[in-house]
Amino acid sequence: MNLREGTRRTGLALGSGGAIVGGFASVSELQTVPAQSERHNKFKQFANSDVVRQERTTLQADEYSTPIPPGATLGQPVDGTFVTNPEYIPPPVDINSGGIRTIHWAKDFGIFSIETVDGETIFPTPPPVAWAYGLVVLFPIL
Repeated sequence: MNLREGTRRTGLALGSGGAIVGGFASVSELQTVPAQSERHNKFKQFANSDVVRQERTTLQADEYSTPIPPGATLGQPVDGTFVTNPEYIPPPVDINSGGIRTIHWAKDFGIFSIETVDGETIFPTPPPVAWAYGLVVLFPIL
């Protein structure tokens, strides 16, 4: 065997090994991207449901129903009610309707998490970025 043949065989072995490792990386990435997309769509479906919209509207109406007089400071009683904090986080609300058991609220009446009737807790998940799908194809090539 000469230097040229040995170099060729080494290159083929390293290239094949790299493609195999890239294939494993591609498969592991392929499993996480659809799962993230599914979690995002599930949360979006629950968060945009009529039950959540109605509950948010009710909480906002309760929170902002009392006008705050000018010059009032936070935490001081004004006409028997307290001036609300802009960092107010509403308490969790038990609904037991539309597949939702409890809504845990965040600031500005956003949703921190949703507990479903079957015991699953769903958190807001960003959608997978488009280039993540491209990585699945590029890993074996790289």
